[in-house]
Amino acid sequence: MKNILLLILSAATLSSCNFYKPAMINAPVLEEKGEVQLGISIGNGTDFTASYAITDHIAVSSRFTSNANLSYEATRFDSVITFDATNHNYELAIGYYNANNDNYILSVFGGYAMGKTGFLDTDLLFFDDDFAIGADFNSIFVQGSGFVKLDENNFIGLLAKFNSLNYRNYRYSSFFSDREIAFIPADENYFVGQVSIQYSHKGPKVGALAQLQYAFTNSNSQYFTVRQFGVHVGVYFRLNEIFRQKD
Repeated sequence: MKNILLLILSAATLSSCNFYKPAMINAPVLEEKGEVQLGISIGNGTDFTASYAITDHIAVSSRFTSNANLSYEATRFDSVITFDATNHNYELAIGYYNANNDNYILSVFGGYAMGKTGFLDTDLLFFDDDFAIGADFNSIFVQGSGFVKLDENNFIGLLAKFNSLNYRNYRYSSFFSDREIAFIPADENYFVGQVSIQYSHKGPKVGALAQLQYAFTNSNSQYFTVRQFGVHVGVYFRLNEIFRQKD
């Protein structure tokens, strides 16, 4: 347990060093119509998730993530500049899952996300002083998952997610200047892929999960860096079972 906590703390610390910080892939293990799951996870940020199986094959899911938020202050002559590097995003998706299968659970979801990202760099390009940068973004994404059923309550799965990101409203501040800087575009599009392995325990009323993630991008930008490795552990509540009325 101590080693797991150290791994989570180390991962969370490293998160602040990258401009884009991928959230966990929200891939609920749904098996039948009417399932409702509400969860929370920690690691590379804090994730709040919700999912609902509308039918035996159609489900919706949502997620809110917050991580590595920081405030930066620089004294320039007689004034103090404050810059907040906010990292949070919202996500909503709808998709297909194969219900009532004894051996495996497959799902495909597509959705939309939006939020803010930012970071503080102590040695970015020609700046000797701390440099903070942030921006707004929105994205469309598609994701898939495949879980093998180990037994009635335990699942192991592979997940993949592909994000098309559009960035805008860049903002930055350093000791030297907050004027427009040539290497930062007015807006830009990026691709970010995520692959994960996840273990899920689906208890009668409460479940648990652990997810290890790797992310990659097509960007060769001088500032757009992506956190490659992620660790997420969490619990979720099966609300349909918790509030099920006994016959």
